[in-house]
Amino acid sequence: MMKRTDMSYRSWLAPLMSRGIGCWGFYHSRIGALAVNASFTQVDWLRFGGSNGQTDSSDFKGHELRVARAISESLNLTARYFAVDALSGVRGSNRFRLDLNWAF
Repeated sequence: MMKRTDMSYRSWLAPLMSRGIGCWGFYHSRIGALAVNASFTQVDWLRFGGSNGQTDSSDFKGHELRVARAISESLNLTARYFAVDALSGVRGSNRFRLDLNWAF
């Protein structure tokens, strides 16, 4: 029997609109095995490799903590930490990612 209660939640505090503004966000996700095609999944969360070179991005639960700071109105720096565990098996993944976003 297939479980159909997969979910994602997010909480974001304040938009990055002007220089010096900072904010944080917290995300929680639980995606069951085969709940979504691997071609359309959230590959930011984990890198569990599949046998065909495609990421195996379902069958996990995890959290993301995001902290961002506006450098200017069109430039911001975002740090993201992911802690992910497999729903079945013993795979786990901890990742840190730093993004420099430029809007033009």
